[in-house]
Amino acid sequence: PNDRETVDKEIEITQALIKQLADRCGSQGIIFRIVLLNTAPMGWSSLSSWLRSEGIPFIDATSIARNSYPEDGHPTAVWHRAVAKLLLEDEKLM
Repeated sequence: PNDRETVDKEIEITQALIKQLADRCGSQGIIFRIVLLNTAPMGWSSLSSWLRSEGIPFIDATSIARNSYPEDGHPTAVWHRAVAKLLLEDEKLM
């Protein structure tokens, strides 16, 4: 269900997983990035603030217009190219 309690628990679990992944990658010298998309479910708008406060690097792709196929909602090649361009701009990933 999309009730507040469930959403809060999902956010808590996701944050714990992100922290664990970031810590493990960092301890092994592996570059770690979160890509924020414009498809975040209810209640997730503060994820970028949380990432900043935790010092976890992220790429903000939320401003990219969601070009989707009308039949199924999957993003188009245009959208994928725009996100890929953002990834290419991250110096550490190159």
